Amino acid sequence: MKTRVVKFFSEEKGYGFITIDGGWGDVFTHISEVKEEIKERDRVSFEIEEEKNRQKAINVKLL
Repeated sequence: MKTRVVKFFSEEKGYGFITIDGGWGDVFTHISEVKEEIKERDRVSFEIEEEKNRQKAINVKLL
C-alpha cells in the first residue's frame, strides 16, 4: 500500500490523479476504485496496478 496526496478528483467526470513521490508524476484512478469520498489534497492509501503498459491506482482509501 502506498500513501500519497490527491492532485485532482472529479466525481462528475469519474476519475482523478494521485501525486506520486520521487519524480514518478501522477497516477490515474477511476471512481470505481475509490472506496470513500475523496477530494483534492486528501491523503489516501492505494495499490498500483499495471494495465496496458500504464499504471493506475486501485483500492483507493481515505486516510
